[in-house]
Amino acid sequence: MHRDSNPPQGGHPMPHKAPSSIFSTASPAKTGRFVIGLGLSILSGILLYLSFPPFDLGYLAWIAFVPVIVAQFIFANTDGQGKLFPALAWAILMGIILLETFPLGYLRGDPVGFLPLLGVLIVGGLIFLLGIPNGTVGFHRRTGYRFFLLFPTVGWVGFEYLRHKAQLGHLWGMLYITQHNNLPLIQLASLGGVWLVSFIVILANYALGLAIITYTPSLSQVPSPTSGGGPGRGPGEGRGEGEGPHVKIPLAVAAAVVLLAHGLGFALLGSQPAMESSLLRVAAVQVGGDLGDFPEVYRLWWRRDWSGMARAVLDDLEPLTREAAAQGAKLVVWPEASLWLDPQEHPPTKARLVRLVQETGIYLVSAYFILPDEGNLGWWLGFVPGMRNEATLISPDGQFLGVYGQDHPIPFTGEAFITERTYPTYQTPFGTLATIICYDNVFTDTTRKLVRKGAQLVAHTTHDFQPMVVYDPLHDVFRAAENRVSIVKADWRYGSAIIDPYGRVLAASPTDRRAKMVLIADVPLPSPSGTFYTRTGDWFGLLCFLGMVALIGYDFSWKKVYKRRLL
Repeated sequence: MHRDSNPPQGGHPMPHKAPSSIFSTASPAKTGRFVIGLGLSILSGILLYLSFPPFDLGYLAWIAFVPVIVAQFIFANTDGQGKLFPALAWAILMGIILLETFPLGYLRGDPVGFLPLLGVLIVGGLIFLLGIPNGTVGFHRRTGYRFFLLFPTVGWVGFEYLRHKAQLGHLWGMLYITQHNNLPLIQLASLGGVWLVSFIVILANYALGLAIITYTPSLSQVPSPTSGGGPGRGPGEGRGEGEGPHVKIPLAVAAAVVLLAHGLGFALLGSQPAMESSLLRVAAVQVGGDLGDFPEVYRLWWRRDWSGMARAVLDDLEPLTREAAAQGAKLVVWPEASLWLDPQEHPPTKARLVRLVQETGIYLVSAYFILPDEGNLGWWLGFVPGMRNEATLISPDGQFLGVYGQDHPIPFTGEAFITERTYPTYQTPFGTLATIICYDNVFTDTTRKLVRKGAQLVAHTTHDFQPMVVYDPLHDVFRAAENRVSIVKADWRYGSAIIDPYGRVLAASPTDRRAKMVLIADVPLPSPSGTFYTRTGDWFGLLCFLGMVALIGYDFSWKKVYKRRLL
């Protein structure tokens, strides 16, 4: 390779004027490169999709970005094309996932169906316009690829952090989810949260991409995306093809970080204390259907006969609960919104629950939903002030120990609950318990706050629909590993799970079919001190987000200075 001529002050190479259109292909060769780039971007999107559930080929996540990296840095004819390729890979991943998740919504035209797709388009547009999260081709060429590993790693993690905080479809497509079976790696979540897990995976991808760009001369001799013609400046250029220490050192560091991350994970697993003496037998009750599956219950619900509905639902839940108690369970968790009345305010229901716990000697997590009279029964339209989505813990002597209100309502459906933002924990003879509901597990803060208050086990009540359930329990895996807390998830139909403090799934119901069952497992109750992450929170995600903003700002400031010099 040879260098671009006429560098401006500061030693950066002067980019030539790029073609005006991202689709500008002035020659058949450029057209061919653009088509190859599109194909590689599509391949990355498909590999990413396959690395997530339901295919769950998590090992593909370690190479899934490599095709789009090659597309962006080798086959793009313009900087605009270099931005388009990663946006296309992202849109394919999220588009497939969301079309799979909300098919009926898209067909009916419901807002719940279209809003997630709109979010994908907005996020894809941001990637395209700003050149995030991996930096533009022009930026990396101008800086001699010095930030080639840093920018994408902090960029993608910062991007995931932004999606999480802004609730831009963060239930789906978060890279760390692909590693839920990689037990050593997910232990790093106890130090830097899920953000550190994503960081390691992205680092490996861009190290492989850098190696291909550097050590494949036949591919590297292509026009620079910033010049519109003529050879571009590659990462090894000027010191012999691929021989620059600024290439070898980052590659060596990336390899060392990936290996050390797994080594540290094994060490954290090996350091776990013996907790056999503090095991607690728990149960998650799954009735195998919801309101729409039981016509007699559905008719009662439609007539708002909450009392009659409670009797019918308890007829299903009570035998399963007694079965769990007969198998030695000391804590039994019911699904979200099992009742549509407050049992403490309805004497017949309260009496029945008290009798159940007294006769079985269990602690029972009962969840209920309160819809005011003016609320519409259509769930995407029916949210009105005064709603409550709550869970309570009932002791073996019949005492209601407290009430937890769902912490994170779903914003694009209009949810809002009057008892949210409360974090009660409950002292029992065998340890401190807490509860979360529905969407709360997708956020990193709720479980962390409960563990800070001493929780050693968190009961998670849910009512998931099938395409969503393949993802939802995996977030519980990471909440457990982040905070060293056991989690018991109970759902109506599928996806119930019992998870230990290291993210091991001890018992789980199928996610691809409905099942009536009782999950039983013995879970450890770890020290209530939590982890480094429990005490410090999302520091690593925030750090990466700030790093992403700083690098984007540096790129834009350089362009602004360069434009002034042209005037």
